[in-house]
Amino acid sequence: MKFSVKPDVFNEAISEAVKGAASKSTFPVLQGLLIASDGREVTLTGTDLEVCVQRSFEPEVAEPGKAVLPAKLLQAMVGRLKGNEPVTLAWDDAKSIGTLTHGRHRSRLHGYPPVQYPTIPEAQGEPVLTLPAQRWRDILNRAVIAAADDDKSRPYLNGVHLALLPAEGRSVLTATATDSARIAHIRQDGPAASRPYEVIIPQTAIGLLTALLPDNADPVSMYEADKQVMWVCGDRAILSRTLDGQYPDLMRLVPQQFAVSIRADRRALLECIQRVVPVTKGSAVKWTINSDPEPLLSLDASGPEIGEAHDAMPVEVEAMDEPLVISFNARYMIEGLKSMSEDEVTLQFSGARNPARILDGGDESCQYVTLPLITC
Repeated sequence: MKFSVKPDVFNEAISEAVKGAASKSTFPVLQGLLIASDGREVTLTGTDLEVCVQRSFEPEVAEPGKAVLPAKLLQAMVGRLKGNEPVTLAWDDAKSIGTLTHGRHRSRLHGYPPVQYPTIPEAQGEPVLTLPAQRWRDILNRAVIAAADDDKSRPYLNGVHLALLPAEGRSVLTATATDSARIAHIRQDGPAASRPYEVIIPQTAIGLLTALLPDNADPVSMYEADKQVMWVCGDRAILSRTLDGQYPDLMRLVPQQFAVSIRADRRALLECIQRVVPVTKGSAVKWTINSDPEPLLSLDASGPEIGEAHDAMPVEVEAMDEPLVISFNARYMIEGLKSMSEDEVTLQFSGARNPARILDGGDESCQYVTLPLITC
């Protein structure tokens, strides 16, 4: 195998593919990048067997073949090559050595036999769903904040549950996550779908996916790929294993009637919480909602041998039978508010010991539900 390409093009592809490669592994070949040329296009692949990143480009000159070179070493070498003069990579298959040349520079890198590299699943059939990259990023980023970090007894909670339901002339896409203390639930209409589909995607894969997808309207297609899921966007592809398990019907646990409902400026509420939380190690903040003499949300926090803090802000009361005192984990509230985009949020409460719900604006298409902290 041999090809030539401009250093910046090669470096950009390496920088993306290396995110999928293993940093440490009992299989050293997984610390390498598979470089495959079909004579027209070159594809770089990095995988740790949990996720996989592929990035393709068209070189100036190419001969078909495959090579595997250490990912971090290749990135370090190519990243230091500058200018418009092409860099050439030639692979000696018999010795598993790659030679880089660029102007007066020449380096020989020891690699691995390509036959040792695992087979990467391919996309199967038609896309399950195609959405603009921005929408994928928005949906997944909003949901993943509530996923469990490392629930060993219920590993299916360590990801986001995506479900696609066909509807008349359209589809309904939901993304749901929980760590048992909170729920994030996103519901959006999508293009027509021929069949139902559901999958649980690990949160580590979602972090990688949203980091690599462009922040624009480029189409991104999701495919099934042999017990994995694949997203394809132009010249890049991201694959992930899926999590097994029966995801619970979480939304049936969310109250449908709320004794207290208020509207608040999202940014002002976020800043109000952030001003009181430094004094509490456990992130517990007490909320007091009153309508007399004026609609007001008061926040109080304290920490032993640290101090105490109080702040308040005006709110619009939509429903209230009586004043409410309730406590929440401040970090959960901050993450929920940051995930939303509207200027105002609706906060609904069904009692001091029951889950509370935040709506982005007043729209139930983006819901964030959190349990209160029981302090007595």
